Amino acid sequence: MIGVKKLQDFSKAMIGPVLYLPAIGLLIALFSMTTNRLWVDESSGLYLMGKFVSSMLWALMNHLGFLFCLGLASGLAKTRKAEAAFVAAMTWLMYLAANNSWLTLTHRLATGATNAQLYGSGQTFIFGFQVIDMGVFLGIILGCAVAFVHNRVVGIEFRGALSIYGNSKLVLIVMLPLVGMFAIATVYLWPVVELASRR
Repeated sequence: MIGVKKLQDFSKAMIGPVLYLPAIGLLIALFSMTTNRLWVDESSGLYLMGKFVSSMLWALMNHLGFLFCLGLASGLAKTRKAEAAFVAAMTWLMYLAANNSWLTLTHRLATGATNAQLYGSGQTFIFGFQVIDMGVFLGIILGCAVAFVHNRVVGIEFRGALSIYGNSKLVLIVMLPLVGMFAIATVYLWPVVELASRR
């Protein structure tokens, strides 16, 4: 029963970010129609507006992993959901920096200045960091990890000079070594997982 309850909690947390996708997709489709050169002149205001709004919406679609990370952390957190989402955002950035740093230090960075040039290399640019391309799985894993740690240590408080390191700050401190190890592990393990999934 405990396992079923956890699966239900996970599915509820997952559905949060997913519910936005149809609306985003529909809006992208609608505004893409206004950028069709067969129907709309490139110099028209309608064309420019379509391009402008589409760029806003594609920013969401291109960063689904980040949205899942925040959504799952907040959805699975039992208390202080806003703090869990904030820690998830910081965890996301720490992972990107750590993964990029390890790729750089081990001379594993693929050659390419854009995502188009990195296509097929197993790497991508996220928030300006060149990292291992895990798609939305990165957000799902990090979001669940943050929620797991959050639910276990967010209630811990310290006294005296250490009081500032309790609660959600402790969650971030615990996540630091975990994210570092995960960032290193994905450099070696994820390409294997990706290769196996293609067979």
